[in-house]
Amino acid sequence: MKSNQSWLEVKKQLKYCSERDLLGLVQELYKLNSINKEYLNAKFLAGINLQQKDEFIKEIINTIRTLWQKSFHDPYGYGGGVVRVKISPIKAPLVTYKKAVGVDGGYIAVLAEYIIYGQIFLERNCAEMSDTALNSINSVAKELFVLLANEDKYINSLSSKQLENIQVFIASYYAKNIALVAYKDVENLITNTLKNSSKF
Repeated sequence: MKSNQSWLEVKKQLKYCSERDLLGLVQELYKLNSINKEYLNAKFLAGINLQQKDEFIKEIINTIRTLWQKSFHDPYGYGGGVVRVKISPIKAPLVTYKKAVGVDGGYIAVLAEYIIYGQIFLERNCAEMSDTALNSINSVAKELFVLLANEDKYINSLSSKQLENIQVFIASYYAKNIALVAYKDVENLITNTLKNSSKF
């Protein structure tokens, strides 16, 4: 057997597996590493029912918040050595959600929280010196703004507080790198949404 089979070759072999074999295989993949475990949790927890999905989205958001809050960046080495923030672990829940569930209202909320808590991190750590963090936050902002501009129904996935915080981000020093995105349209969309929600 080849050590690096194509998916088509693997698929052919899977046809001969019993249900028990397939369950065993999924269990082995689940136990193999944390990436598989997180993916399978996202894939199945998000799809059981709406209440379960809401809880799952809250869990993802809380994970991202906690990871940003625990992160540290010391570009000057005041603590005895330069410390650079590691972005991959913070972004991992966001990436897992998109792979497992896809783009939906929950993903929009997750993107927004990544930006909001990322900005808090930047302010707390003077981390404008961290190109990695700044670029990651702006990259996520660009993705969020493109999704909102193309599908304005997604604006309803965000709470008033999230919309206000995104407005603050757009006006901040940290958002200067997103000038190439047509974010004025998104800014207007957010303003109008907040205005309409305050009428009720």
